[in-house]
Amino acid sequence: MVHYYRAEMGRLNARRSRLALTTNWTITVVAAMLSVTLSTPSVHHGLVMFAMVIVSLLLGAEARRYRFFDVYRMRVRQFERHYFGQFFGPDTTTEPGPWLEMLAQDLRHRKFRITFWRAMGRRLRCNYIWMYLILLVAWILKIA
Repeated sequence: MVHYYRAEMGRLNARRSRLALTTNWTITVVAAMLSVTLSTPSVHHGLVMFAMVIVSLLLGAEARRYRFFDVYRMRVRQFERHYFGQFFGPDTTTEPGPWLEMLAQDLRHRKFRITFWRAMGRRLRCNYIWMYLILLVAWILKIA
C-alpha cells in the first residue's frame, strides 16, 4: 500500500508541475506580448487581442490538465483520509471496505470528477483572470 501511495504522489506531483508549466508559459506569452505591444506606438493594438487568443488556448490546455490532476488528487486524498487516518487514529464507527472498492473501481475505469468547463472556471479564477485583466488594461492603454 505504501508503494501505491508513493506512486500516486509521484503522479500527482507530475500533474502539478505540468499545471505550473502551462501557467509559466502563459505568463511568458503575456509579458512578451506586452513588451512588444507597448514598446513602440506604431504597433497595432490587435496584437493584444492575439495575446488574449493565445492565453485562451493555454487556458483550455490547463483546464484539461487540471481534470487529470483532480483525479490523482482525489485518489491521494482518499488514501490519506481512509488508510492513514485509520492507521493513526482508528475510527470504529466507519466501515473500512467501501473506499477500497471505490478506489479499485476508479483504477479500473478512470472518470473525471469535474467537467471541462468547471475546470476552466477554476483555473480562470485562480490564475488567468489576472492575465486577462492585465491584457485588457494594456489594450485600453494602447487604444487611448
